[in-house]
Amino acid sequence: MSLSDLNPSLILVVLVTVAVVAAFAWLASSRRLDQEGAQKVLQDVVDDRPPVFLRTYSGHRLADTNPQFQSEAGWLSELGYQPISHTWAPGEWDFSNFLAAALLSLFGIGLVVFAYMWTVRPDGTLSVLYSVAPTSSRFGP
Repeated sequence: MSLSDLNPSLILVVLVTVAVVAAFAWLASSRRLDQEGAQKVLQDVVDDRPPVFLRTYSGHRLADTNPQFQSEAGWLSELGYQPISHTWAPGEWDFSNFLAAALLSLFGIGLVVFAYMWTVRPDGTLSVLYSVAPTSSRFGP
């Protein structure tokens, strides 16, 4: 059996499947690189000593973000910052993801992508607002 004996639509389906898998792998690797660079960005923010700044943590569930939040909150408290507000936003799929799955449905792959999107939620975001802790009060004892 040679390559010319294969059905062209089968080759197209295989190529599109490989492209989708590569896209998901690229997104996962770029997310890891973002997390590695986040510590350097945080250090740059703290070096500038703004009175208030916002920090975000990603995780599948709120409990997944707590270890990173707790370690950074401890480190930032030593530098004089304290968390003053936090908000959890669960992950949601973009419209572009649904559009891509709908287009891939033409090749039969979209049903698998829809099933994946139905069962797996993207990471949510914990947003924490940090402020410089007051050292002393001018009006208090």
